[in-house]
Amino acid sequence: LSLVMAALVAAASSARLGYFPQSALGEQSVGSVPSSSPISAMLPGRHGQVLAGTLTGELLVVDANGTAPADPGRVRGPVAAMLRYKGEIVVGTAGGWLYVLGGSVARRSRLQLSAPVTCMAKDGPRLFVGTAAGSVSVFSSLQGGASAEATLDGWGSPVLAVAYVHEEGILAVAAEGGRVSFWNATGITEGGSPFDTVAVPGEVTSLHVAGSGALVIGTSAGGVHVLRSTWDSRSPVVLGVGSEVVALLALPAGALAVATAGGTIDIFHRRALVFGGTPTLRMVSPSSATALVLRKDRTLAVGTLR
Repeated sequence: LSLVMAALVAAASSARLGYFPQSALGEQSVGSVPSSSPISAMLPGRHGQVLAGTLTGELLVVDANGTAPADPGRVRGPVAAMLRYKGEIVVGTAGGWLYVLGGSVARRSRLQLSAPVTCMAKDGPRLFVGTAAGSVSVFSSLQGGASAEATLDGWGSPVLAVAYVHEEGILAVAAEGGRVSFWNATGITEGGSPFDTVAVPGEVTSLHVAGSGALVIGTSAGGVHVLRSTWDSRSPVVLGVGSEVVALLALPAGALAVATAGGTIDIFHRRALVFGGTPTLRMVSPSSATALVLRKDRTLAVGTLR
């Protein structure tokens, strides 16, 4: 994982954070902010801010007016994932660290893991951390000398993505070979086995929960698989986007944004997630997108590779 990220850093000397108004998706960017290295993860911040992590470990706080600090924060290792957990910002890195940050991205604490972090998800009280060692660590707190209360493993390859389906109480975990495994509450608590595993064409690149509660699986084969229920995972709705899916984002009114390695960002209406169909809108990013977030003013922020 670290070698892959290092190669991406060498290939791209700069990146951008672009903004698209939701009311004008498919038209043109309303602005962009340069970054010295590829953006790898983002979070919506307060007051229209966007928090962006990069492959060189920089943490940018981009204001609503599109300005970024001259001296960004920094963590050890490429930023692999970011989320809000119990009111704080948690940053997982490919260096094997979990950082707990305050609202101003000031470091409060950090926890070293035994393997590089690849992805994260939460269900409210618990934090799920996927690693390159092929395990998912389950935390109920990151305070003090916190340790995982359970570990899910058995994949034999890096965990590529995790997502928690709140409506069903199910944790979805993706590993190499296009495999997505499902864990119920008992399996998570006791560290047991998944109750089901499905396979999709290509590799899983992203897991996301749509506004309707459906689990959405993005793949390297250019397909978006929508599972309306993890208990009926054999008949997904498949949406084609033409190239590798790199990011997914639930939008208001049940819509879904899909960013691809080909530089396109497709917007699917909620109906398409149920019955299938083509994107309602398509826009083109100046570079391959790496992350998507929706700001409070409903502007879509797009992090890019260069």
